[in-house]
Amino acid sequence: MPEIAAATLREVPVDGVVPRFEVPGWRARHGLVAGITGRGPGPVDYDLGLWSDAPVGEVMSRWRAFQRALPGFDAVILGNQVHGVAVETIGPSRGWIQIDGIDGWVTTARGVLLNRSVRPFSDLDAKQRSLPDANLSRREQCYAAAVEIIEIINAAKERRSCSSS
Repeated sequence: MPEIAAATLREVPVDGVVPRFEVPGWRARHGLVAGITGRGPGPVDYDLGLWSDAPVGEVMSRWRAFQRALPGFDAVILGNQVHGVAVETIGPSRGWIQIDGIDGWVTTARGVLLNRSVRPFSDLDAKQRSLPDANLSRREQCYAAAVEIIEIINAAKERRSCSSS
């Protein structure tokens, strides 16, 4: 797995109505968005949870706002994490797709926003409004795996373009 400095994996807040954070430089360097949503500054947590006590209309309105906050994506793909090794491949898509029992996604299609649900952080983290250092190692592993996949895809594209020349 590639060595990645922890400082390059720190998400930074993104302006807008949706409380979200992105890893800086990934759009330019890798052609993708890597990040996480936050709880938000209001008295009620910003909750995208489909299996929560929140009214369905409120949750779906937040999902629509989330999609609008990321222009250029034709599809929003969501899988409910099951803590296993289930990985689904998805091609070019449109709209909102939700599949149960998925731990990860793979695509080479442009305009497909891949999402994974995770449990909320602790109340202490919510009060501090910071990303929890306790989960940094797990996030670093996810980002490092993503970089490795990107490098494999780019190498395959390079070999394909060289062989067709």
